[in-house]
Amino acid sequence: MNTSNRRRSNIVVSGINIQGGGSLTILESILNSLNKLDSSRFRVIAILSSELKFDLRKNSNIRFHWVQSYSYGYFRKIFYEYVVLNLISKKLLPDLWISMNGFTPIVASKAQVTYFHNVSIFYEASLREYILEPTLLIFKMFMSKFISFNIKKNSYIIVQQAWIRNRFSSRFGFPSENIIVSWPLLQEENKYLMKYPVNKTRDNFVFFYPALPRVFKNFELIIGAFEELLKYFPNCELWLTMKGSENIYARLLRQRCKNILNVRFLGLQSRHQMTDLYKNASCLIFPSKLESWGLPVSEAKTYGLPILSSDSLHLTESVGDYDQVLLFDQGSVSDCTLKMRLALEGKWKINKIDKIEPPFSNSWEDLSGRLASLIK
Repeated sequence: MNTSNRRRSNIVVSGINIQGGGSLTILESILNSLNKLDSSRFRVIAILSSELKFDLRKNSNIRFHWVQSYSYGYFRKIFYEYVVLNLISKKLLPDLWISMNGFTPIVASKAQVTYFHNVSIFYEASLREYILEPTLLIFKMFMSKFISFNIKKNSYIIVQQAWIRNRFSSRFGFPSENIIVSWPLLQEENKYLMKYPVNKTRDNFVFFYPALPRVFKNFELIIGAFEELLKYFPNCELWLTMKGSENIYARLLRQRCKNILNVRFLGLQSRHQMTDLYKNASCLIFPSKLESWGLPVSEAKTYGLPILSSDSLHLTESVGDYDQVLLFDQGSVSDCTLKMRLALEGKWKINKIDKIEPPFSNSWEDLSGRLASLIK
């Protein structure tokens, strides 16, 4: 059969509001994997923000369609998802549309898939947390309404952990057998290729917590535990990747630490700077109460860095099978202090998790192949 004149199938990836952080890492990974598909059969088109600072043009087989970001304003977000993308889709004639924005846009496509990774809609915040971060409540109310809109158009929803699949299916009535759990593993993670000597001496043991100042990141817990730890080990350090002036919550944390020695507010770090911090830290500490995955956990594993994590359901799969782990109660300062002391003594444990039920993907290549198979 002569295939020379066969039209290539168009796969469109929309990620207009993605600017940085873990979402950008996910976007880059999925584009890299789609770029490896047979270019004689598939044409990949990425619709991205013209303000995107990370250069993805190295994907030579991918066409880029740049549009103005809608990061500012919920009504503008709706307009782009349900009007602008619809107009674009009629020009591109997609066979498969992959939305990376958490919404299911109205598009003229034969098949659709939505990647859902913003799990703040599932977070049960306290009144204090809503006061400190009022946009959390607004976003939760907004997202819940529009995630459900048009959702039945999807062949698959992609999530990062099994607990998200369960909550998503229950909340929105979407069949769990059509929700793919896809671990956003880094390329090096399974083999731990980037091992470096880890600073584990008690005299200058460094606990490293890379996180933005959000109320669910649970900074108060580790600050309280670290303050107690300093009574016995005064030379330890706690590194935080914020300045302490970003928002009301950050300023309160900075004020909380004004009399605590050895808490370093480093500010937002570049990728190169993060590499140096991972190399020089003694362990990652990660007390977060809510994560779609927890990218720093994966990054720490690529450096062979020990992990001191909360025992949250939201971090079970990201911590995964790893040989240098200590888990603490995410609501207990005393338990966190105890596990910090065990970390100083090098008493790490082997962590194991249960097998994930299908549909499940543990590589980007497997995921892209599964999605491409939707094209008839």
